[in-house]
Formats: sequence, structure tokens, C-alpha cells
Amino acid sequence: MSNSVDCWICGNPATSREHKIKRSDLRAVLGTPTQEKPFYYHDGTTKKNRLVRSLKADCLKLPSRLCARCNNQRTQPYDRAWEHLSCWLRNRRPSLKVGDVICADCIWTQGATEQMQYVQLYFTKLTGCHLVQAGINFDRKSLADSILIRRANPHIYLKFRLSRKASFVGMTDLLSGAPPAHDPRGFAVWIYALGSLAIEVQYVNTGGGPIALPDAWHPASGLNKFVITAPLDEREPQKG
Repeated sequence: MSNSVDCWICGNPATSREHKIKRSDLRAVLGTPTQEKPFYYHDGTTKKNRLVRSLKADCLKLPSRLCARCNNQRTQPYDRAWEHLSCWLRNRRPSLKVGDVICADCIWTQGATEQMQYVQLYFTKLTGCHLVQAGINFDRKSLADSILIRRANPHIYLKFRLSRKASFVGMTDLLSGAPPAHDPRGFAVWIYALGSLAIEVQYVNTGGGPIALPDAWHPASGLNKFVITAPLDEREPQKG
């Protein structure tokens, strides 16, 4: 009996693991750990304050696997688009504040629409890995097809938040409402935490196309801009 695992994107044998947080983001916020100056890792399933002495440490990677091609060549444009946006947001002057409207055309002088779509596909890849690992029923074909043909996924929404937990970097657990098996509808939410910046990733499948969610960005909006919202532990201002 084979113990091989298939890549959830393309179905080929999976031999590669995706980082929970991009190495460039870890390096930018926490620095590069060494034998002499490690940083500490903990989650809900392992002992707290595990020493991390390399950005290649297994604990920094998602348990679910991809094939090398999907995790590297195929999704490299998506990784690079997020790396560029992440760097720009973290280094913006003046610093981000609640209510700021960020125009992607100011971040990319050319191809902003495509690059923002690639950002969404980067989080589509991470969300798929997260859902697979959690064993949650979801429209796997939709997420995989979007990645394979470079098309925005109808179910992935991004909300750009500030965070007061400047020292926290990591991927949160999923909060999900999965329907019974064979029903692809449902939702799942998780946070990509990056110091003072947090990306709330929402998987919302109503059985139809994209819907309007308050302050959440989706490529189907046709707008290359998004709003910076309040931290999750802070009451958001009333509108209207």
C-alpha cells in the first residue's frame, strides 16, 4: 500500500510544504534566527516557546503538502505579488491607520489589476492548504482551478486590518462553518498576522458568485483599492 500524498492543486505526488508565513515576511518582522539568536514558536498543538534557529524549520511550514511545481514555479508570481504588497504596506510613510484607502495603482505603476489578483491567489493557495489540513469540506476544484489558470477565485475575500500585537507573526487556526459532505457551500476565516498588519482571509461559498462583504476586497469588485480596517479586538466605527 502506498503512503504517498497527492498535491491538492494538481493531483501529482506532493513532496513540498508551504510556509505558514512567507520567509520574506518572517525575515522582515522578526529577523533571521540563528543558533545564537533564535526566536520562539508556539501554537495550540505543540509545547510553547519552541526554539527556532532557521527559517527552514519544519514548524514554520504547513503540514499539508503540495508538489514542487505548484509550490514553486506555478505559484511563484502569486508569492512575488504578495511579497511586494507586504513590503509596501509595512514600510508606508506615514504609517497605516484605520480608514486609509490604499490604491494599488500607486503600488504597481503597471499591471496593478493583475498583481492584486495574484495577491488573492497567494491567499487562495494558503487557504486551500489550511482547509485540507483541517479536513474541512470545501470546493477544492474551484480553488485549484483558479491557481492553475491564474483566475481570481470567487470564494476568497481579503480584509486588511491593523493589529496592536506588533510582536505576533503567524497563521491563526480556522474558524469554519462547514456544511455536510458533498455540499461545497460554507465559510472559513483565518488571519495572516504580520506584526502591526493582519490579513483576514475569508472563504465564503454561497453556491453562487462573489458577494459584497463589508470592507472586504475581492477582484470582482473591479476596484484596485481597499480600505484599512480596525483591529479585531477593537470596535469598528459605525457607518452612515
